[in-house]
Parts: sequence; structure tokens; C-alpha cells
Amino acid sequence: MRKSHNYLKILAIVFNITVFLFWGAFFLEHLISFFDDSGNVPFYYFLIPLFHFIFLISLIIALKWNVTGSILTLLFSLLFFWHAAGKNFYIFFFLSNIGSFIFVYIVLYKRNIFNK
Repeated sequence: MRKSHNYLKILAIVFNITVFLFWGAFFLEHLISFFDDSGNVPFYYFLIPLFHFIFLISLIIALKWNVTGSILTLLFSLLFFWHAAGKNFYIFFFLSNIGSFIFVYIVLYKRNIFNK
């Protein structure tokens, strides 16, 4: 079983890097709105990019510390997509967190949660 966990871990890492590159490009492209001189922007407007940024950082954290990074990724992607994705929340949330789900599965399986 150990060999299959290594494959799953590699798969989770590939998913996290892919998601990081995709949503990172999206983040960089939308940073231009911060440099717009249109006037006052409500504070709420700054929370969504903050959630997005922490979501991106937590994807990288998950590469080193799998459980901590996965929990942060799940939390901040939930907050980001809840506010930004609208009716596409569920698909964005679940597709963006495949790597985190795999990391959590590996940890739960190693602790024999499924065999009790």
C-alpha cells in the first residue's frame, strides 16, 4: 500500500501546482483593478483578493506540510469561491481542491480511519 500512497501524493502535488498556476495567472490578471483610479473602493472589495492570495499561498504550503496546507487551502478557497464564483461555486471549489482532498485522504488512511 505504501507505493500507492506515493503515487497519490505525486498526483496531489501535480494537482496543486496546476491549480496554483491557473489561479495564480487569474490573480495576476485581476490585480490591474487595484491600480484603477476610479475612486473609493469598499473594504469588502479587498477581502476577495486577500482570500485568493492566501488560497494561492496555502497551495504552496501544502507541498511541504500536507495537512496544514490542505486545511488552509480548503478554508480560503471556500471563502474566495463563495464570494467570487457565484453559481459556479461548487465546481470551482471541488476542482480546485482535488489535491487537498487527496492529501487528507492519505492522512486519514494512514491513521486507519477507514478500517475501523
